[in-house]
Amino acid sequence: MEYEEGLLTKVTELRTRYLNASNNENKVKAANELDKAFAHIMAVSENYPDVKANASFLSLQKRVSELEDHLADRRELYNDSVNLYNIGIKEFPALLLAKPMGYGNKELLQISEKEKRYGGVQF
Repeated sequence: MEYEEGLLTKVTELRTRYLNASNNENKVKAANELDKAFAHIMAVSENYPDVKANASFLSLQKRVSELEDHLADRRELYNDSVNLYNIGIKEFPALLLAKPMGYGNKELLQISEKEKRYGGVQF
């Protein structure tokens, strides 16, 4: 129980950090940490077979799957946009203004190999 409580507390703290992030770099870091924490929550649920049969949990499972699909789409869009930005600031004529104005490379959201092969929430 202590582990589960600590995990939920960590997710809440990460969510708050994400929402209060002052810049995109901090949001990206918080989002990457949140993804890892959600994976732990799903792993913990495997230890409780009674919970898996509960109608509320089944509804939660469906909602989490939908959210993960949306997140994957947004992650891909974000990374595509950042790639275009990173390339754009190195091309002429943007190159002439980008560096003096303080534009630099942005960090991509990290997508692990496991997430790339993701087949949905499994319980």
